[in-house]
Amino acid sequence: MTDPADTAAALQEADRLYKENQFPDALEKYTTLLEKNQEDIELLLRRSRCYYGLKEFNLAFKDAKAAHNIDATHIDACICCGRAATRTKSFEKAFRYYKDALKVDPKHPVVTEDLKKLQGAIMAEHEKEVVEEPTYSAVKFCTQDPYPGDKELYQMEQEILNKKHKISNNQEIAPPVPNTKPEDAAKHAAMAIRYRAGGNTGDALQECYRSVAIDPYNVLYRQLRAEVLLDRSQREDSLRDLFAIPPPSRSVEVWKQGGQILLQMGLPVSSEFWFRKATKISDNKDEESAILFQKVRTERLYGPLTQNVPVKVDFGQFGRSIFATENIEEGAECLTDKPVVMAESINNNLVPGCHHCAMSLLSPEDYFGEALDLFDDSMKDLVKELWPDTTPVLCKTCERVKYCSVKCHDEAWAKYHEVICPGRNPAAKRIYDLAASKGVEVLADGRTDDVWVGSYSPLVLARIWGTIVQDAKTMMRSEGLTQPSAEHWAKAKAPFRRFIAFGCTKATDKMPEMIKVFQEIFQNCGDGISYEITEAEFNGRYYQATCNLQIFTSYITPYQHFLTNVANKGDPRGLKMLKYLQKNPKPSAFTGMFALHACLNHSCYNNVEVRDGRCADDKPGVAVIAKRDVKKGEEVLTTYIDTSMPRRLRRAWLYKSFNFWCHCLRCQYEGDDATSCTTCRVKVEEGKKFPSCGKCHRAWYCSVACQKKAWKQGHKIICQTDHSQMSLTS
Repeated sequence: MTDPADTAAALQEADRLYKENQFPDALEKYTTLLEKNQEDIELLLRRSRCYYGLKEFNLAFKDAKAAHNIDATHIDACICCGRAATRTKSFEKAFRYYKDALKVDPKHPVVTEDLKKLQGAIMAEHEKEVVEEPTYSAVKFCTQDPYPGDKELYQMEQEILNKKHKISNNQEIAPPVPNTKPEDAAKHAAMAIRYRAGGNTGDALQECYRSVAIDPYNVLYRQLRAEVLLDRSQREDSLRDLFAIPPPSRSVEVWKQGGQILLQMGLPVSSEFWFRKATKISDNKDEESAILFQKVRTERLYGPLTQNVPVKVDFGQFGRSIFATENIEEGAECLTDKPVVMAESINNNLVPGCHHCAMSLLSPEDYFGEALDLFDDSMKDLVKELWPDTTPVLCKTCERVKYCSVKCHDEAWAKYHEVICPGRNPAAKRIYDLAASKGVEVLADGRTDDVWVGSYSPLVLARIWGTIVQDAKTMMRSEGLTQPSAEHWAKAKAPFRRFIAFGCTKATDKMPEMIKVFQEIFQNCGDGISYEITEAEFNGRYYQATCNLQIFTSYITPYQHFLTNVANKGDPRGLKMLKYLQKNPKPSAFTGMFALHACLNHSCYNNVEVRDGRCADDKPGVAVIAKRDVKKGEEVLTTYIDTSMPRRLRRAWLYKSFNFWCHCLRCQYEGDDATSCTTCRVKVEEGKKFPSCGKCHRAWYCSVACQKKAWKQGHKIICQTDHSQMSLTS
C-alpha cells in the first residue's frame, strides 16, 4: 500500500518542478503518480499543463479530455481542453469546451478572456488563409437510414446468397480435429501471418485451414482465413468465413470486408447493411465505413441517372461528386438535367413561363411592346399567323396558375397542384400572394412585414410538400386504403433524399410566421389527409432548396420560333419587320432543384459551366457544358459564385454562404494584394509593394524564386494569359 505522506511529498515536488518550468522532470513525476490513480482529475490536469508547457498540445488535449470525460462540469478541465484544442487549431472543439465552462459559470473571467484569444486565433488563421480543419464532414450530412423497399430487397439478396452461393448466417461449422491443442492452432495462425507478410498466400492459406480446423470457433483465426482467401480472390469462401462469425463477435473490419465482398457480388443492399453495422459499432468513428456506405448508396441512387452520359457520381471527401468516365472535349455536353421541383423566380420581372415545365410564354406584346401598335395590318397579320400561340392554359380551379398546355396543366394537378391550389385549398392563397409580392405582406394597419425572406419563391417548398403528399396518396389509393402508411410517406419523400441541406441558423428564427402558413395549407390535403410540417421539417426543406436551387430558363422562346417560321415562309413582309427584331427577347426566370446538378462541387477554376438545357422530353432544364477539355477520371467542377471577384472576397463569400474555405488552384496560386507574397506569405515592408505577375496581375511575389516556384506548382495553369517569359512587374 502506498504511503499517503510519500504521495503528498511526490506531488509537492512535481508541483515545484512545474512552477520552475522544469517540465520534463515534472512530467515524469506526474506520470508516476497517475500510474497509481488514472482517474484523478487534478493529476490529469497537472500533467496536461506540463505537456502544454512542452508544446505537446495533442497530448495536453488528451489528458484534459480524459479529465473532462470524468467531470464535464469541471471548469479547469474545460479550460485546459479549450486551450490545447486552440493550439492544435481545432477551433470548433475549443469553442465547445469553453461553452461547457460557461454553462457552469457564464461570467468566468478566465473563460471570457480565453474566448477572446480563441477569436483572435481564428481571425489570425483566416488572415493567413490557412484552415487545416474541414469546416464540415460530408458523411454527417448523409443518413444511413434504410431506403423504402430496402427490407424486401435485402430479403431477396439473402435468398440469392443462400440458394446460389450457399451462404447464410447459419453456416455449418465442422467440429475441432480430435487430439489437437489450442496452442497448436495459434502456431499455425502465426505461420500464416508470416507467410502472408512474405507474399506467400498459398502456404498462408494452408496454415489458416489448419488453425481453423483445430479451433473452428476462434473468431480471429476465421477472420484471418477470410482475409487470405480474399487476397487470393476467393470471394465466396471468404464471405462464408465472415458469415460463420457470430454477428456480436464481428469486428469493424469484418463488417467492412463483408460489405466490400457483397458489393463485388452485385448485392448492394446487403453491402449497405454490413457497412452500416461497421459504422455503428465504431460509434461513427470509422469514417472509411461511412464513406464506403455512401459510395454504395450513391451508385444505387445515381447509377440509373448516368447510364447514357459520359459522367458518373461518386462519394468522396466533399460528399457526392461528378467525375468524367471518358474524355470530354471543350464545348461538349457532360449532362442535361430536368428539375425535380421548380417555381417561377421570386425576382422575375420579365415574362411569363409555364409554371410546370418553364417553357416561355413570350407573347408578341411582351416582345414588341408599344411598337406593335405601329405595325400596319399586313405586318400584324404576319405576327398573328407566324408567332406561336402562347395563350396560357389557366388552372381550371383557381384560374391563377399558368401552363403552356393542357398536358402540363394535368401533369401539375396530378403531381402537386391539387394539394396547393388556392381554388381547392383557400389557405394556399396566402402563399401565392407572398410569391407575387416577393415575400412582403401588408398588415391591417398599413405597415408591411417581410413574412418570407428566402431568396427564392416559397412555392418551391409548397411544391415539394405537394409532391410528397400526392405521391403518398397515389400509393394509398392503389392499395385501397384511406390513409397513407408510414412506408408510403417514406417512399414519397425518397426522391428528395438526394439533396443535402446545410444551414447555420434556423429558418424558423428568420421567418417565424412562415411555418404557420405552411402548416395551415397542409392541414387540408384533400381526402381527409394532412401532412405535419414540423420545425425540423421546415428547416430541413428550406435549406435543401437554399443549397441546391439553380436559376434556369427555357432553351428556346416563341420569338425564335417566329424567326424560323418567317425564314421558312420566305414572306417579304419579314423584311419590313427587321428593324423591330434587333433586341433579344426577355427570358422567363425559374429556379429548380436538379438531382445530378446538385452533385457538382465548386471550384473558382471550374471546368464546366451550367447553361439552359433541352431535356430528353424537349422540356427546359439545365445543361452542363465543358469549358475546356476534361480528362477521363477528372472531377467535373462548376462554380457557385461570380469568380471574377478577388480571391479574398470569393473565399469569404463561399465560407459565409456554403461554410467551406476554397482551396482550388486559383485560391492557392492567386494572391490578395501587394502587401504579402502569394507563395511564402511574407509581409512587405511598410510603404512598399511586391511586384505582381506580369500577365494576370493576380499574384504578388517577394522574389523571382517565389514566382518560379508558384509557376511550377500551379500558377501557370490558372494564369489568365500564357507566359512566354516570366518576369516581375511592379
